Amino acid sequence: YKTVLKESPVPKEERFLMLTAKSLYYTKDYNEAVRFFKTVFDNTTNNNIKEDVFLWLGKTYSNLNQNEDAIKLYKGYMNTFPNGIYTDEIIYKISVISRESGADAYALELLNKLANKYPLSKWKDDALWQMAWMHYGKRDYKNAEKYLTHLIASPSDKLRKQASYWHGKVLLKLGNKDKAIDVFKKLYL
Repeated sequence: YKTVLKESPVPKEERFLMLTAKSLYYTKDYNEAVRFFKTVFDNTTNNNIKEDVFLWLGKTYSNLNQNEDAIKLYKGYMNTFPNGIYTDEIIYKISVISRESGADAYALELLNKLANKYPLSKWKDDALWQMAWMHYGKRDYKNAEKYLTHLIASPSDKLRKQASYWHGKVLLKLGNKDKAIDVFKKLYL
């Protein structure tokens, strides 16, 4: 479901600049990492490298709390590579930034898009969790239950225990005490 572009080998200089930028990122020297990522971004003709730089530069801007720059870059990625290898991750990252800035409706829209359009994405369970939690926070327990149920049924068990626990709590909030007790029994016995 993702497009991987076949390109010529990456020139040594670009590889060096990317490795340097990533090293700076991992050592939390984000300002210097931005400088190196931008150099690669402005000069590369290789689409695989361009995709990587879009993602890494966006992550770096986020770590610098330059969220407007990160979102602008991520949206640029989605316009440039609508079926790119990072589209699902970038949708998730935009949703997180949007939620943190109070744009919950937009974040929910993006999370829904991620969960539905990219059912095999490694970000899907995180999207379901975020949607459940956002609805729970708004006391919309019906929708919270819906997303927790999807998460519990997910092939991945990454968040299954947490989802089961909160599913029980939601059932209690909805007045389904017997169902909640069953959920907790399965979880703890």
